[in-house]
Amino acid sequence: MTKYAKCAVCGYVIAIPDDKNPSDYVCPNDGNTLTTATKSEYDESTHIKGPYSAIVYKDGSSIYAEDANGTTIAEGEAGVDDASVIQSAIDALDDGETLLIKAGTYILNSKIILKPIYFIGEGVGDGHGTILELADNVNDDIIEMYSGGHTGWRYYYRFGKIAHLKIKGNKDAQTAGNGIVLAWTTHHKIEDVHIDYVYGYAIKALRCIWNHIEDCKIYRCGNGIKVGEYDTDGKYNNGTSGDLRSNMNLFESIHVMNCDYGIHIESGDSNNFITCDTSECDIGVYICGVNGVQRVWRVNLISHWFESNNIGVKMIDMGSSEGTRYVFFLACEFGNNTTNRDMGTDGHWMEITSSFINTGKWDGLATFWKLYVRNITEGGIYSTGSNIPFWSPVRIIPASPNTGDFGSRAGFLWCQSGPNILTEWDGYKKRYIQASTPVNISSDYDAKQGDFILADAASASITITLPDPSNTRRNITIKKIDSSANAVTINPYDTETIDGDSSYSLSSQYQFITLTSDGSNWYIIASS
Repeated sequence: MTKYAKCAVCGYVIAIPDDKNPSDYVCPNDGNTLTTATKSEYDESTHIKGPYSAIVYKDGSSIYAEDANGTTIAEGEAGVDDASVIQSAIDALDDGETLLIKAGTYILNSKIILKPIYFIGEGVGDGHGTILELADNVNDDIIEMYSGGHTGWRYYYRFGKIAHLKIKGNKDAQTAGNGIVLAWTTHHKIEDVHIDYVYGYAIKALRCIWNHIEDCKIYRCGNGIKVGEYDTDGKYNNGTSGDLRSNMNLFESIHVMNCDYGIHIESGDSNNFITCDTSECDIGVYICGVNGVQRVWRVNLISHWFESNNIGVKMIDMGSSEGTRYVFFLACEFGNNTTNRDMGTDGHWMEITSSFINTGKWDGLATFWKLYVRNITEGGIYSTGSNIPFWSPVRIIPASPNTGDFGSRAGFLWCQSGPNILTEWDGYKKRYIQASTPVNISSDYDAKQGDFILADAASASITITLPDPSNTRRNITIKKIDSSANAVTINPYDTETIDGDSSYSLSSQYQFITLTSDGSNWYIIASS
């Protein structure tokens, strides 16, 4: 219940929150101390607005909604009229204003429909703080915030916040319904919210852009978080698949436990999950574009914790028009999962389990201790300068033969010119190669991209066969180091040429040649 405070000198009366004391304030007229006053002493025409625009609270068997002046917006029977009183308070506010829901348990027999306001509770706790609890047999979402937008009318709710409360479903007595549904929102925030026992998804982000959800706990719901969705009934779109995407949202420090899907991404681009935990879910993260949506691209999981899942992360496409691809894992933790990763046949994914980069000097120090890649077909990590900025060596360690499949293009890590200090998985020959250490040979040899070969033909002539130029992205240097008359002959892989010739020969000591490829033939870029 709102309290009131009066100036001891001039008698001016203000409304204050009931968790504050008159001594916390001074008179705005003369700066003197305030004392306790009654509502009857309050002059609404000369009020000072409190730290909220409206407030909802319970007093015994009644529930009230009041504006900051103490004027009643709505009232009803506690536990019966909670949803309608809260909704009346929301409807009375303008966008950007604040509704404070005082500590207590509010039983909701209908959905709360939000607009872009600050919907704020008092703390999160089991039995203390603000709790919104769904009544039995209410088969609907608990909170919905939908602007009504679609591709033909690109209208988003902008800004607003849901914070500091608990949302409790009634999963056993429901057949449908989610916790919080955001649809066509941007720059909205959900913070410090505990969602428990909801039938469907705890949070749905549908056609949402640049929203921020952080410091939340989701527990014992049907599923945790859903990003993007094929909308079968067309409520949130006008039939255009692009309507269904949710892009560039940030999910941070969210703990999801005991759900079927911890995180489920069905449509969207560039969604980021930082220091989240989906332990003890059947599937920790499920990334799946379906028929009717445009795509799921660029999902970034950073310091994510996968533990005690049936499948840690599952990635598959089931008919989206542009595919499901480009997932990046950085420093994620997998433990006690039946299957850590099930990445499908069109995964396009990269994982770095541990790394250090000197960000102040891009051409300085870096170490990637373990790097997984999948279906990277063109270059990958690439430098236009004389070196790739990683300190010796970068290792690509496939978790299985499939994760080492770079398609038809070898040279995932390569430079445009100069030496490379890398250990590299060769997508053509399917073996590791070391580019920084010279290769000493005294017999016939199959060259690999990036080789610096020191050929000793003192005992016999040597033939060096070049790799397939269509699978080569790094220069090869060959130097004859002996003084004998035995030649070092360089032959192409097949019918390719070397500056138009079918072969090349080194006949004198310390003679060398450096070759590059355009993908079809070989060309001499340096020689002696």
